[in-house]
Amino acid sequence: MTPNYYELLLEAVKNSFSKLFSDNKEHFYYCTLVMAECGCPYISAWSEEAFERKVQNIPADEAEYYRWSYADSPYCSYGYDEYFGEVSREYWKSLDGLDDEEYCLKIDEWMNIMERVMSVLDSQGLFALNQKREDVFINAEYMPPEESDIERGRRLNPRNIFEKWYSEQCADDAERVDYHQLYHPPLCDIYLIKNITDKKMLIKLKSLFYCDCTVTELAEMAKTVPVIIKHDMTFSEAEGIIKAAPYLNEYIKLKK
Repeated sequence: MTPNYYELLLEAVKNSFSKLFSDNKEHFYYCTLVMAECGCPYISAWSEEAFERKVQNIPADEAEYYRWSYADSPYCSYGYDEYFGEVSREYWKSLDGLDDEEYCLKIDEWMNIMERVMSVLDSQGLFALNQKREDVFINAEYMPPEESDIERGRRLNPRNIFEKWYSEQCADDAERVDYHQLYHPPLCDIYLIKNITDKKMLIKLKSLFYCDCTVTELAEMAKTVPVIIKHDMTFSEAEGIIKAAPYLNEYIKLKK
């Protein structure tokens, strides 16, 4: 039987954050689920109290470095040994023996699962146990940071806390932040411009561009190129995907 990665991760993350909040009656402002260097996901978090303890003897201009640093938190990987054993086994098993394309697809799948887990736990009220929900930024993040972290943060959070995180994480660009564009980004359609018969490539395109159709349906659509395979994707996200994989220029065209 194929393991349900979502259910495994949901239980582990819920147990870890629940234990964190129960063991530490503090006011948390940052709760994240991290995948670092394609490793097994784990949680990290900062509370106001933990941050103050961390920076009490550090100059103010240096202290802010730690505010959103998952790795420097005393709660980094909290509950991992206790709750993530099965997740770790299944995670590494799911990547075993994959070629490069399959490996990338599986990492993308896990990142999507991570975002779903954080969204569901948020809907259950988990992140409002010790603090007001609007005061805590949650995310599912890939490390080192990628632009997709911003998109997930925007989807997962109320506007006020997202803007706070974004401006403080991107301090050098804070004056140039266009919040209207962040919340109303330019959209585009994804056109397939070359027929593809290779199933692995079709699977990769479906995953990269979040196509709603099945792989079989996508293969049929590919016979009548040019054809739209995805409507209303944010232009920046689509452009980022193609920049990361330039060979896609042979198959894909973006139209705003």
